[in-house]
Amino acid sequence: MLPLRIAASYHPEDVQLIPAAITGLYPQADLPGWTIESFETIVTTQSIEGLGTFPVLESTFTVHRKLGFHIWRIFLPLAFITFMAWSVFWIDPRDLSPQIGVSTASTFTLIAFLLSTRFTLPRITYLTKADQLLLLATCLVFFALGEAVLTGRLARTNREELAMRIDWHARWIYPALVIVLSVAIVAM
Repeated sequence: MLPLRIAASYHPEDVQLIPAAITGLYPQADLPGWTIESFETIVTTQSIEGLGTFPVLESTFTVHRKLGFHIWRIFLPLAFITFMAWSVFWIDPRDLSPQIGVSTASTFTLIAFLLSTRFTLPRITYLTKADQLLLLATCLVFFALGEAVLTGRLARTNREELAMRIDWHARWIYPALVIVLSVAIVAM
């Protein structure tokens, strides 16, 4: 709900606010990314000590966010980038170049994506769910990069069996983390 309160600087005898004249929505009214469900208006008065009583127009908009934009422009590309990083765990740890290549490509793609979303998301002082999901994806992509470096190092120091075990576990832990943490963020 979006409240709107307008007070007239005239006395009730001088001006009369009539809510019936403005309760209908303007047909071309549009709030990008939102659907305007309803608009209610009431007229009240407010007393200010020493100044008198003034008419007040109180309006409330009921709106709902259109999720399509966020799904197609933020969440789906973010899922692709996150799962692109997941492919690192399926590459043999002895093949360090492809692992690092995929990891750094995922990292650079994510950074470019983060820069592009700066202009899409509102500038506010708190973390939205979209911000939290972007932060989660950043952590997961850098986790995949770190794991690729670790298993590559293990494979080059003749501990291939340990590197393969870490990769095998990461193949299942990574998507589980993506799903569980994403659901936790959305459900909060």
